[in-house]
Amino acid sequence: MTIFKQNLLRGEKITNVLRILKINRSTYYKWRLFKPSAYELATQHLKQVIKTLHADIPIYGAPRLTMWLQKLGYGVSQRRVWRIMHNLSIKAAVGHVNQKPRTKVIYPQRPNLVKNHPERPYWSADILMTYSNQV
Repeated sequence: MTIFKQNLLRGEKITNVLRILKINRSTYYKWRLFKPSAYELATQHLKQVIKTLHADIPIYGAPRLTMWLQKLGYGVSQRRVWRIMHNLSIKAAVGHVNQKPRTKVIYPQRPNLVKNHPERPYWSADILMTYSNQV
């Protein structure tokens, strides 16, 4: 809109400038009279609050920040907090990644008798016992 303002300062008519820029007059007047809604103002305020809370404790993600905000008196949902955090590119700082538990073997591994058997192919099977109420 800086081009638009420069042309208006030179004394050009609004309609001529809008026609050259291929902008509808209704779009211009809607832009000129624009006021943010109450939801947008509340979202801007929440962005500031979430930034300060995240700076205090960076390990908190959307669920914990939502609980914290609700305790402070803000009526927000987890989805809204997640959306704001996503827009601000804020993520919880993860302390560690869960790894599957390692098996601790006290005794040495048993030899694989089937794999090392001289007469291959060798058939092997498991027996599974199931119990039912039928006789």
